Amino acid sequence: RPRPHPRPPTMEGSGTLVDFDWSLRLVLSSSHLSSMRKPVLMVDLSLKYADGSMKNTVLEFNEADLDSVLDSLSSVEKVLERLG
Repeated sequence: RPRPHPRPPTMEGSGTLVDFDWSLRLVLSSSHLSSMRKPVLMVDLSLKYADGSMKNTVLEFNEADLDSVLDSLSSVEKVLERLG
């Protein structure tokens, strides 16, 4: 599952997506492993709430997380096609 990064804002209710940005990064090492190559997708969501406040949430996806999200979205798309 995607992990909020670094800390998710406290949100009451749901906001409206007004903007997003993404970047693909390659992690080359960590404190535990000196040689590692791990792609990480970062998605920055800008949400606007009914009270006018704006919140940014950054989600971090590793390859397995992204595959899971894409599979879920594919399932949603199939259901919507059957309904439409």
